[in-house]
Amino acid sequence: MVGSTRALKAIPKDVLERLWTGKETRLTLRHLYALGKHADKAQTMNSKPFRIPAEFLCSELPIRYGHMLSVLHGHPLARSSPSITRVIDRYFQDAHKLTSLSIPSCEDEAQEFTQTLRTLRRRQCGSLLRLRHGLLTENLGNESAQKPLHTFLDQCNGLGVGVNLLIGEHLCLNDKGHNLVQLINPTQVAQSAIIEARKYCADIHQVSPPQVQLVCKDDNLSTTYVPAHLHRVLFELLTNSLTATIKHGETSPVRLTLVKGEEDVTIRLSDRGGGICAREVHKAWRYHINPKHDALMEHDEDDAQVEMDVKRGLRFARLLARYFGGDLALISMEGYGTDTFLALSRDDAVTENYPLTQPMTSSFMKEAFV
Repeated sequence: MVGSTRALKAIPKDVLERLWTGKETRLTLRHLYALGKHADKAQTMNSKPFRIPAEFLCSELPIRYGHMLSVLHGHPLARSSPSITRVIDRYFQDAHKLTSLSIPSCEDEAQEFTQTLRTLRRRQCGSLLRLRHGLLTENLGNESAQKPLHTFLDQCNGLGVGVNLLIGEHLCLNDKGHNLVQLINPTQVAQSAIIEARKYCADIHQVSPPQVQLVCKDDNLSTTYVPAHLHRVLFELLTNSLTATIKHGETSPVRLTLVKGEEDVTIRLSDRGGGICAREVHKAWRYHINPKHDALMEHDEDDAQVEMDVKRGLRFARLLARYFGGDLALISMEGYGTDTFLALSRDDAVTENYPLTQPMTSSFMKEAFV
C-alpha cells in the first residue's frame, strides 16, 4: 500500500488521531433542509452563502472518511484482498486531500473547494463500485462467505451514502441553487422514475415494456425527503418488476400505489411477473456482479465507468430506504407475481442510520506514526 503510506506520512499526527477517534455528527432531514435554506437565504442577501456548510464539511468529512478507513482496515481480508487494499489506498489519498481543505474566503477559493468535493464524490463512487465488484468476484461460488461479505458491503455503502449526502447537498446548492433535501410530492418523483425505468427496460430488452398504473388519491401528498434517494429506490423496484413481467410473457400493467398515513408514506408496487420461489427469495437481497465493470479493476484512476453503475439492486435500495427511518420489503407468490412495499418515514427528525464503526486498531496507528 505504497500510496496510502505516502498519504499517511503527509498528514499531521493530531489530524490523524482526529480521523481515527472523531465522533460523527448524525444529521436529520430537518437539519439538512434548514442548512440548505440558510445558505440559499445568504446567497440571496449577497453574503457568504456557503461558509457555514463549508465549515461543517471541513470538520465532518474527514471524520467520516476516517470511519470508512477503520471499517476497511478492520476487515479480516484487509491485507490479502486486492480489492480492499486498492480501495484503502484510494481512501487514504482522498483523506489526505480532505485534511488540506480550507474554508473558502473568496470566489476563486469557493470554486476550488466545490471542484475538490466534486472530485471526491466521483472517486468515492468509483471506490465503492470497485470494492463491491472486486469482493463479489473474489468470493464467487463461496456460499459461506456471502452473508458476512454482504454485511460488510452494507456498512461501507451506508458510510458512502452519508458522505455523498453531505457533499451532494453542497453541490446541489452550488450547481442548482436549491436543497438536495426538499419538501417533495412523491407522486411526481414516481412519475419521473416510471419514465426512466420503462426507457431502461426498452433499451435492455428491446421490447415495449408494460405500462405502469400510478394510483394516488391524495393530490397534495408531500413529505420532506431526498428526491434523488426516492427516485433511485423506485427505479430499482420498477426495473425489477418490469423485467420480471417481460420475461414471464405478461402484458398486464404494473401497479404503483401511493398512500399517506399518519407516520409513513407507503408505496406498493404490484406485478404479475411470475414471482420468486421461497427458497430463492434471499438471493433477491444480494448485491450482483456486472461484467461491464471488469475493465474498471484494471485502471485505478479511471472513474468514468461509475456512470455505468445504473443498477445497484434491491439491497442497495433497501439501504437507502432505511437511511432515514424507512424500510423496504417484498412478498412474492411463485407462479403469479410480487408485491414490494416501500415505507418512507414522514418524521423529518429521524436521525440518519449511520453504520456503527470501531476505532482504528492501535497497531495500525503505531504503523502510521513510524
